[in-house]
Amino acid sequence: VTRLNELRQQCEWGELSEAEYQELIHYEDLLEQYRVERLQALMELAQLRNLDLVSLNQQMSRPTHPFNAA
Repeated sequence: VTRLNELRQQCEWGELSEAEYQELIHYEDLLEQYRVERLQALMELAQLRNLDLVSLNQQMSRPTHPFNAA
Protein backbone atom coordinates (compact mmCIF):
# COMPACT_ATOMS: atom_id res chain seq x y z
CA VAL A 1 0.00 0.00 0.00
CA THR A 2 2.91 2.33 0.65
CA ARG A 3 3.99 2.21 -2.99
CA LEU A 4 0.42 2.82 -4.14
CA ASN A 5 0.15 5.88 -1.90
CA GLU A 6 3.49 7.14 -3.14
CA LEU A 7 2.38 6.79 -6.75
CA ARG A 8 -0.95 8.49 -6.01
CA GLN A 9 0.87 11.45 -4.47
CA GLN A 10 3.24 11.74 -7.39
CA CYS A 11 0.27 11.60 -9.76
CA GLU A 12 -1.43 14.46 -7.91
CA TRP A 13 1.75 16.49 -8.26
CA GLY A 14 2.06 15.57 -11.94
CA GLU A 15 5.41 13.90 -11.34
CA LEU A 16 4.82 10.40 -12.76
CA SER A 17 6.85 8.87 -15.53
CA GLU A 18 4.98 6.73 -18.05
CA ALA A 19 6.28 3.57 -16.34
CA GLU A 20 5.14 4.81 -12.94
CA TYR A 21 1.74 5.74 -14.39
CA GLN A 22 1.36 2.20 -15.76
CA GLU A 23 2.38 0.83 -12.36
CA LEU A 24 -0.26 3.02 -10.68
CA ILE A 25 -2.94 1.80 -13.11
CA HIS A 26 -1.90 -1.80 -12.39
CA TYR A 27 -2.20 -1.33 -8.62
CA GLU A 28 -5.53 0.49 -8.93
CA ASP A 29 -6.86 -2.34 -11.13
CA LEU A 30 -5.76 -4.92 -8.55
CA LEU A 31 -7.41 -2.94 -5.77
CA GLU A 32 -10.64 -2.64 -7.74
CA GLN A 33 -10.67 -6.38 -8.43
CA TYR A 34 -10.11 -7.11 -4.73
CA ARG A 35 -13.04 -4.85 -3.81
CA VAL A 36 -15.31 -6.54 -6.36
CA GLU A 37 -14.39 -10.00 -5.07
CA ARG A 38 -14.93 -8.87 -1.46
CA LEU A 39 -18.33 -7.43 -2.27
CA GLN A 40 -19.33 -10.63 -4.08
CA ALA A 41 -18.28 -12.70 -1.08
CA LEU A 42 -20.22 -10.42 1.28
CA MET A 43 -23.30 -10.69 -0.93
CA GLU A 44 -23.05 -14.48 -0.88
CA LEU A 45 -22.64 -14.50 2.90
CA ALA A 46 -25.61 -12.17 3.34
CA GLN A 47 -27.71 -14.45 1.16
CA LEU A 48 -26.66 -17.52 3.16
CA ARG A 49 -27.65 -15.75 6.37
CA ASN A 50 -30.87 -14.36 4.84
CA LEU A 51 -29.75 -10.80 5.52
CA ASP A 52 -29.33 -7.66 3.48
CA LEU A 53 -25.84 -6.19 3.19
CA VAL A 54 -26.54 -3.40 5.67
CA SER A 55 -27.61 -5.88 8.36
CA LEU A 56 -24.63 -8.12 7.64
CA ASN A 57 -22.30 -5.13 7.90
CA GLN A 58 -23.85 -4.16 11.23
CA GLN A 59 -23.36 -7.70 12.54
CA MET A 60 -19.76 -7.77 11.40
CA SER A 61 -19.05 -4.34 12.89
CA ARG A 62 -20.13 -5.26 16.41
CA PRO A 63 -17.30 -5.87 18.84
CA THR A 64 -17.00 -9.53 19.71
CA HIS A 65 -16.50 -10.79 23.21
CA PRO A 66 -13.89 -13.53 23.39
CA PHE A 67 -14.93 -16.76 25.01
CA ASN A 68 -13.65 -16.97 28.56
CA ALA A 69 -13.23 -20.58 29.71
CA ALA A 70 -12.18 -19.64 33.23
